[in-house]
Amino acid sequence: LRVDGLSFIYPNSEKEVLKDVSFTIKKGEIISILGYNGSGKTTLSKLLYGGFGPKKGYVSINGAFISDYNVETVSKYFGIAPQEYSKVSLPVRKIVGLGCIEKMDDDNLISEAYERAHLQNLINKLPNGDLTIIGKEYDSDGVDLSGGEMQSIILSSAYMGNPELLILDEPTASIDPIKEMT
Repeated sequence: LRVDGLSFIYPNSEKEVLKDVSFTIKKGEIISILGYNGSGKTTLSKLLYGGFGPKKGYVSINGAFISDYNVETVSKYFGIAPQEYSKVSLPVRKIVGLGCIEKMDDDNLISEAYERAHLQNLINKLPNGDLTIIGKEYDSDGVDLSGGEMQSIILSSAYMGNPELLILDEPTASIDPIKEMT
């Protein structure tokens, strides 16, 4: 993944959130981007996977500009655990499957995603296992989870399909400190 001269300004703003950011990540590398709240970390993550388009500069994967491809093609490279996520009334299995929609019925990939996010203990406690609907907001039969439990499901979704690149935007912010260490 290569980022070269990336700059970004939100609509109706004059302040550059990111200015001339450049770096390269090689296969197998693990990086962490640290900064204060409001410093542009989430914006940068959205630029990396094509959620936002830059004011100038580019992002490329294996030499190909992501801007030259449609979202569906680019999304196959990324597993994303966003800082903010939408509430839905779906079974755990479907929420995790959304991480790789075209393979959401692949039992082996679903199991691998559960394992990588250490989700099986939570699933075992749910009344209908991974078929339990999450959230009562849209379904009265749903089950409400803690922020950390929901974040674990979102993390499992990021692992779905074994993507080449993971973008984890504060993936443990709501997770119990003891669980975070596992």
